[in-house]
Amino acid sequence: MAELTVRALMIDDDSSMFDLTRELFDERYPGRFVFDWAGSFDDGLAAIRQTRHDVYLVDHRIGGQRGVELVAAVAAECQAPIIVTSEQENHDLDVAALRAGAADYLVRDVRDVGHLEHAIRYALQQNELWAALRHRHWQDRERCLAADMDGYIAKPIRQQEVVAVLRSAVGGLAGKTGLFRLTAEHAAVVPVEEDSSHTAAAAMRRLNWKQALRLVADDRDLLNEVLAAFVEECPQLQARLRQAAADEDWATVAKTSHTLQAALRLFGGEVLDLAIALEDSCKRDRMGENRDLFEKFSEELENVLIEVQGYLKGT
Repeated sequence: MAELTVRALMIDDDSSMFDLTRELFDERYPGRFVFDWAGSFDDGLAAIRQTRHDVYLVDHRIGGQRGVELVAAVAAECQAPIIVTSEQENHDLDVAALRAGAADYLVRDVRDVGHLEHAIRYALQQNELWAALRHRHWQDRERCLAADMDGYIAKPIRQQEVVAVLRSAVGGLAGKTGLFRLTAEHAAVVPVEEDSSHTAAAAMRRLNWKQALRLVADDRDLLNEVLAAFVEECPQLQARLRQAAADEDWATVAKTSHTLQAALRLFGGEVLDLAIALEDSCKRDRMGENRDLFEKFSEELENVLIEVQGYLKGT
């Protein structure tokens, strides 16, 4: 089956950067990407609101304005992923971009189109996952409200949403009588104790399957789709990591570990911590730590892959 063409909008005040990116993508991925360009903050804002593209690449600086400000302005209404790009590593900008609603923050090497292509592909994959979750939540909400329920809270449960729904449900009575004063403290979610019989088995597992299921709203079919994609992609990324480490190409090791983090965030835990630590060490040229972290991460990643494969075989 032929791959669908991805429509990408590049928002950057440097037209030469756009021309070079489009040329390199056309050469390496012919027919798979169509790039459009917006050269100003206002043009980019208007183009995003037209919803004609599958992904948006926003430079961190657009004229005299910040790309993060553009992300924040459209995050609530934009259904497509936004990737903020920069020519230099900047931790504060990375954090600000993600908080504003970006799917990723990418240090751009214009000649390394493979890294950008991976970032786009993973952002689209994650966006499909959340779109499926939003659709399921919408269907559930409609059924609940049709059954005359007063509110609906989607999993994973967030304290603020509990407060908002409960305030709405009792708001009328509270306004008339003053009997209800609902705060986040009153609506705190109480953790459920696990059955002690499962403790030993859980300790043997590396992955937090409960967290993974919560992130997909307990939809096992959806989880299986995400895991199958991870199992298909992971060996290629492992091979790239090994070759890059053998060549002491730590920049590629950093980029590949960053790519893997998109899937590993499903579970959290040690493997994600190691991926983040390895990327950070490589970017900071900590040569003494790179090899040790690479070995630890590679071993942990292999164990994770084996466990995921075992999970899929058992479903």
